[in-house]
Formats: sequence, structure tokens, C-alpha cells
Amino acid sequence: MALNFEKTTTSKYLMFKTGSQLYGLPIPPVLKVIVQEDIIPLVDCPDHIKGTIISNDTVIPVIDLLFCLRSENTALSEHNSIIVLSIGQELQGYLVDEVIEVTDILEKMEVSTSLAEKPERRFLDGMARLNDQDVFLVGVTNLLSITLTDIQEEILNEKLENR
Repeated sequence: MALNFEKTTTSKYLMFKTGSQLYGLPIPPVLKVIVQEDIIPLVDCPDHIKGTIISNDTVIPVIDLLFCLRSENTALSEHNSIIVLSIGQELQGYLVDEVIEVTDILEKMEVSTSLAEKPERRFLDGMARLNDQDVFLVGVTNLLSITLTDIQEEILNEKLENR
């Protein structure tokens, strides 16, 4: 099953849980949410790359967002979803524990310097309060660049170690 999103203003966010924390992604560039999709595992990949999925005849890499955040693997369950982002011509899938809803974020707070310096928070764009709960807002550009850089570095390091 897939949920598709039309492009809207950046005040709309897709809310999801990873671990026990609530996060928000701006709707553009969220292309769709795929639930209960079989992930095709890949051999010899970094731990945060879960594998790939095939959606509409397109192979999409799937990255474990919880692993990127806290170096913990997401437990696979019937609630897992893959959030597919479209940046230019690139599609990336991010495995999360559960997608909650699409909502408006009216007031975004900046992330404090001390919080932003923590490795697991390096891609945050801000914070918000929603129904008396803190929501970390993900900076999509930071997430994509850091994840791709990490993947490339890990693959290069593995190749160098295997020489």
C-alpha cells in the first residue's frame, strides 16, 4: 500500500516515529509512504543500508533512519514504513518505525548549538511542539548529504580494508 503526497507549502510535515522519538519531514520532497514492503537485502553494505525496494519499476535504496540517528537497528514489524524522498532525479527510501500523520507546523524553533553538535542530531533543521510533545524536524538536504557521504566513506573504507 502506498500513500502519495502532492506538493504543498513547507509548513506541512509528515510525522513519524523512530525509536520513541517523534520526527517531522517537510512534505516536499516526500514522494510517498510505502507500508509493509519487502526489502531486498544487499550483500556487503554498511549496517544502515537495509537493502532496496522496487516501486513502479524503480529500484530504491532503503536506509535505516534509526541506525543513522542512534546506531540501533529498526525492529521490523507490521507498522514499519518506508518514506520515499525525491530530490532531483534521486529517490531514497528511509525505514521508520511508524508514520503517524501529515500536519501543519506553525512555529519552528531553532536547534540549540549544543544539541546540533551531537552526531545523531546533525541533520536536524529545528524543533516544534505538537500536542505537548517535542518534534525534531529533519533537514532533508542535511540528511541526504550526510547519509550519502557516510555510505560512500564506509564502502571506500571496506574496500581499503579488504586489500
